[in-house]
Amino acid sequence: MNIENYLLCRPHGGLNDMLVQIAFCRNYAARSSRSLVIDMNRGGWKDDFQRYFVPLPTFAARWHDWTEETADRLAGLETVQPSQLKGRIRDYPFTQKGSAFLLAGTDVRLGFDAERDYDERLLVHEQCGGGLESIELLRYVRFTAETANGILQRILPLGGDYDAIHVRHTDMKTDYRDFLKKIAPALAGRRVLLCTDSHRVQLEAPGLLAKCAAVMTLAAVPDTGGMGLHYHNSGNIFDRNLGSLADLVALACSRKLYFAGVRDGDGIARVSGFSLLAEGLHQQQGVIRVLLSAADEALRARFEASHDASRWPDLSLRQRLIRRLVDMGQLFWNREALKRAKRLRRHIAATAQIG
Repeated sequence: MNIENYLLCRPHGGLNDMLVQIAFCRNYAARSSRSLVIDMNRGGWKDDFQRYFVPLPTFAARWHDWTEETADRLAGLETVQPSQLKGRIRDYPFTQKGSAFLLAGTDVRLGFDAERDYDERLLVHEQCGGGLESIELLRYVRFTAETANGILQRILPLGGDYDAIHVRHTDMKTDYRDFLKKIAPALAGRRVLLCTDSHRVQLEAPGLLAKCAAVMTLAAVPDTGGMGLHYHNSGNIFDRNLGSLADLVALACSRKLYFAGVRDGDGIARVSGFSLLAEGLHQQQGVIRVLLSAADEALRARFEASHDASRWPDLSLRQRLIRRLVDMGQLFWNREALKRAKRLRRHIAATAQIG
């Protein structure tokens, strides 16, 4: 009789961090013949993974939805890693120390060593942390019909010919005024989508991009007081999460995507994981179409028609020259973002070949 062993993944952080952690667990579960269970209710997502995503046949690992029945099954398993979680799967407390999540009141890390094999029936992984593996995970899933329809209903009014900007400015900060002023010449006369987690940026951007034909947004951003939008849990959680996914797809479907480096609370220069995830999808339009494949046929047909008709941006010779000059300038003032985007392109090429 085959005994089923499990890996319980409880990711934290923003969307990119969560997808990276799920990718880590998927890879290990597939390699070790464990069934993967994803519980996103303890982190910022605050909803069930299966409401938004469905595994494709290429997912490789066995999969169980996080349900009351699944929780009961895992709670009854005799051997768990970490062992201190035996019988406590539903309600153990956690704390964060630096970037690591620990069992509250202890130094026990809520995770496992991916280089090891384990005899325990259940492994628990509850961590955060970003990277480039998120884009790999999106090759193995699609959106549910409810999610795909909701995304297309939000982004179809944008049409197909627009540029896009992503600005992170809550827990991580962008010098957004300088950034927007520097890219504004490249966007003059263009329809531009702005996606941001900052209420202030959303208010100020139209004035800083006054020569654009239009500055568009998908939804009003609440004032979170500097809290990351993924931890702002007021209102309808599904609508908030759907808005994040719609922003991601809309950024990825733009003709040209702009983003800049950020600084975290310690002043360290970084690039937002969400920006890189959007850039990764921007480079893989086929992945977007698979993600949206469960949407209603009429919505998908409208999406395909608008993007096929606008495959190339409608630019004058002068606009093309100005955009080229702005791109050259970014080599100096936006070096970190361009370096990370280049690294991302190499990662996509390498993992596509492996896949």
